[in-house]
Amino acid sequence: MSVSVRQSIRLLELLAAEPNGLRLTDLAGATAANPGSILRLLRTLQEEGYTSWDAVSDRWRATLRLGALGLIQLSAVGAEHWGNQRLEELARATNESAVLAMSAGTGLVWIGYAQGSKAVLIVLPRIGTDVLLHATAVGKAYLATYPDDRALALLEERGMADRTVTTITDPTKLLEQLAEVRRLGYAVVTEEMEMGVNAIAAPIRSLDDPKGPGVGAVSVAGPAARLGRPQLEAFVPALLETAQALAVEWPALRAVLPPIDGRSREPAL
Repeated sequence: MSVSVRQSIRLLELLAAEPNGLRLTDLAGATAANPGSILRLLRTLQEEGYTSWDAVSDRWRATLRLGALGLIQLSAVGAEHWGNQRLEELARATNESAVLAMSAGTGLVWIGYAQGSKAVLIVLPRIGTDVLLHATAVGKAYLATYPDDRALALLEERGMADRTVTTITDPTKLLEQLAEVRRLGYAVVTEEMEMGVNAIAAPIRSLDDPKGPGVGAVSVAGPAARLGRPQLEAFVPALLETAQALAVEWPALRAVLPPIDGRSREPAL
């Protein structure tokens, strides 16, 4: 991949996460690139309709055309509908929020959620955004499907930033957690991603390769005040049943997904 293409992709990723936009100096600093080069790329993207510049604030923004492109791709492969029925069933069974993510390359992307009758005071992920692997139940469920050395490599690529005072940022401690996840078959997170929110997640594995990397993960989340570990673990039977059902349905989606990094795109939460 050429440097300009790589930098253009990085610019769109940065702008997509900032609805208020970013200044040229911010973008140059984040990409460690020459401001002049970044400005030329931004103007090219502007000509194609993917970025805009506000003269008053002197900020660049991603346009809705970028988001529309992602929605078109999800719709084309049917990903936005995959798992909806299973998520709704899980949400009804637990009365909480059920969430699903799929893998994109070696990371995870949130693709859907359903709300149970008691699902209140819960911070839901933005569909289409990346999953923070080290601080979420779905991320840990996914990481646990990899050997320790590969899991550490994935974390080194993405970092282990603090999200709350309870976020685990020590790789050694996280590996200990992953060992427990492998033993139990599910991951539990208590206020690591958002204060006041706890979650439990199970990986989705391809039936063709049940011992290989996870292809997805499904989670139940809710307010920490109501859902401690005992309450979350009461959801394990329904959670594992949902993960298994999604694993059975996965081949139908995999057949139409475009290849990423030389392999089929697979889900993970």
